[in-house]
Amino acid sequence: MTRQAGRRGPEVELRPAHLRAFLALAEARHLSRDLAGREGPDYLWPGFRLEEVPVAFYLGSRETFLFQHPDPPTEFRFIDVPVPGLRDVPLYYHRGRLPYLPAVGPVVIRGFSVATLPLSVFRPGVPAEALVAGIVHEAFHAYHLGRDLWKPDLALLSRYPELSAVNNALGTLEGLVLHDWVGATLLGVRCPRPVEPGTAGGREAAARAAFEFSLIRRERRGPLEDDLIEYERRLEASEGLARYVQFRALLGASPPAAAPAGSRDREGVPAGGYSPGPAFETLSGRETYARVPGLIAEQVDKLSGLNVHAAGAAWWRFFHTGMALALLADYLDPEWKTKAEQGQPLDSIIEAGVQYDGGPGDERALELLKERYGFDERLESEREFGRRERRRKEELLVTLLRGTGTRLTFDVSSLIAEETWWEAGRFSVVWDPSSVETVTSNVRIHRHGLRFSGYGTELRFDDGLPVVEDLKNRLFHVSVPWKGNLTSRGDGHQFSLRQPSEFEDGLELLLPGVSARARSGYVQDTGDTLYIKITR
Repeated sequence: MTRQAGRRGPEVELRPAHLRAFLALAEARHLSRDLAGREGPDYLWPGFRLEEVPVAFYLGSRETFLFQHPDPPTEFRFIDVPVPGLRDVPLYYHRGRLPYLPAVGPVVIRGFSVATLPLSVFRPGVPAEALVAGIVHEAFHAYHLGRDLWKPDLALLSRYPELSAVNNALGTLEGLVLHDWVGATLLGVRCPRPVEPGTAGGREAAARAAFEFSLIRRERRGPLEDDLIEYERRLEASEGLARYVQFRALLGASPPAAAPAGSRDREGVPAGGYSPGPAFETLSGRETYARVPGLIAEQVDKLSGLNVHAAGAAWWRFFHTGMALALLADYLDPEWKTKAEQGQPLDSIIEAGVQYDGGPGDERALELLKERYGFDERLESEREFGRRERRRKEELLVTLLRGTGTRLTFDVSSLIAEETWWEAGRFSVVWDPSSVETVTSNVRIHRHGLRFSGYGTELRFDDGLPVVEDLKNRLFHVSVPWKGNLTSRGDGHQFSLRQPSEFEDGLELLLPGVSARARSGYVQDTGDTLYIKITR
């Protein structure tokens, strides 16, 4: 299908991934409005209205589709696409590269926070319910973009003790406590509400889970530095709350377990459940969110595997504990969302009602928890894994630095002479923390691309080309699959990278998987690497 973008804009070829993304957005809007009508406007989160959040779908650096933006930039052209549920929603299109995309998370476009989703996500085989929930998740991130109270300091990722056996074994216990409570309380429940004390899954069970979790977390955090604790808490808020909102959306759309197939009430809504919009049936071929119970169970199951052999130890495990702590807070404190908005950590909120005895009683309770969840065996397993993993990372680093093809080293230390990466406000480094391997506190490996830009310098490394980042010396090492003659442009002239060269009026470099632009510097072949020093 082809549509004309504006009167004089280019024709746009719409492929299946485009249509799946558009249909998922239409259904996400329908679900958001339905939940607000049935369960109250603040069911997902106070003030959050998905249909008011701009959303961008993009394909690498090639094209971008922008929805729900009240004032799109001039480089975007209007396009008319008749998608069920989106007929009254303006759609804007841009072909070509944009400086803020690809992105990891939301971006600001013309003063508005925009949720960004790559079109590669909308591939066949992904359940329609998961696509819809993913849009809800990313829209919530955009809704809260810029909240420094929740923003984690990613510079601490490389310092986090991800192979600490004690930290991981206790972290697993934290997840197991939350797994057991969430599973017993919320599996099979639609649109949950906190219930009265004394009933199954009620406040008493929540208070017990809060006590057990807090005991373990207090033990685990004993050796951690304060800034690492703050890093954990901010991750639990920024990512955990987005997963909480996503989880609540799935709960609200859950089909009723006991309703006979095809049964409907007098208004035509599936008996006791949610009636999807027309876009959902087009997207999925189904009338109900039949995959939701499985998706919810998957989220709950992940809590049981946190930190096992360092799984997610420094990063994504806090997404899941944050979600579970927020679900737990629903049963403990009716004002918890206001407190979270003000910056109070989630673990602090659920710990507020915990009563410790400060003596042998707490110690005995902790020992019983360790026995229940097999702490000693887990600790020994983590120690053995840590030894193997350190060797593997060292060997991986050597392999990458000796990689086939041609090795390039970009030195940007002169650009940030007196600043660390995370304090250099003049520059931006866009990377995916979920795909990083930390070798040491100063060396990490990026597997899914990286972009460094600022003051006329831009380095782009494509997804799939591993990049070794030396934080201490401010170097990027990469091997490109090319052994032949490598040329570039400097000061307006073409030159061979194999020859020593100096440039004072611009460098442009385009190689397989790597592009670079800088104002001045020099190039030198050291034998081991093509060393490219950027001075400004």
